[in-house]
Amino acid sequence: MHLSIRDHLTATHLAERHTMSTPIAHVELYGDGPRLFVGLHGWGSEHTKSFKDVLERLPDDVTFAGIDLPGCGRTPKLEEMSFDAVNACLTETVRSLGRPATIIGACAGAYHAMPVARSLGPDVVTRLVLLEPFAYMPWFFAVFVVPVTGRLLYRMVFDNPIGQSLTQASLRRQHVSQGFDMVGAFAKNDTQVAYAYLEYYAAMPHYSSFSDVLSQVRLITGETSWAAILKSIAMWRENWPGSESWRIEGAGHMFNQEAPDRAARAIFEPDFTPGRDVSL
Repeated sequence: MHLSIRDHLTATHLAERHTMSTPIAHVELYGDGPRLFVGLHGWGSEHTKSFKDVLERLPDDVTFAGIDLPGCGRTPKLEEMSFDAVNACLTETVRSLGRPATIIGACAGAYHAMPVARSLGPDVVTRLVLLEPFAYMPWFFAVFVVPVTGRLLYRMVFDNPIGQSLTQASLRRQHVSQGFDMVGAFAKNDTQVAYAYLEYYAAMPHYSSFSDVLSQVRLITGETSWAAILKSIAMWRENWPGSESWRIEGAGHMFNQEAPDRAARAIFEPDFTPGRDVSL
């Protein structure tokens, strides 16, 4: 079953949507199982890109709500495109689904999943599943937000087809992306909106500020991902000693596309054991 949010919301919810000052993001629903998972996609992407192969492997007991972040996919830009306004929109969108959920944050999507979980609390966001979450901004992203030269470099790399092709080739040589096109989504979305998100992430508070998130936390990474991601997993585990850590062997940063069967198993596994380490 594949429904839009308009098909899912009750008449009461729709009435509330028109009267709320906080807008609701576009959501697509897949499946009709009792367990609700909400997908927040990665930087410069949309939910159909970040979760495409996982969506084809949904367990029968899962409903998946794919959200396009403001300015991405089918969600328009907000009048105020601040980090707080974006997270308020996402919080209201998750709240509007009307039942407890697991939120999946894919890479930069984790930066939104954590504030939403903190705002709604563990009774609504029962679990966070964070895919390849950075605990800090590594230098290879930080260079793009250096005053003046950073924006110029960003345009050279992400705002033209040649730069996108060269970047993808470099990532493949580093065994980070394997055969998956990590930058293809930039050809479809507004690259200046993506740059605004990059500026948000550069200004994120210290990772320890999220230690008060009370939801269960499952961290999932690819074995051959960036060293910064592998270092970040250790930092997040220090932050949340009861979190789980799952590693997808032989896969890189985009493991949910490179090894979708194992990625789906890690994401949707219902049992949770605090402190568990799993290799797949």
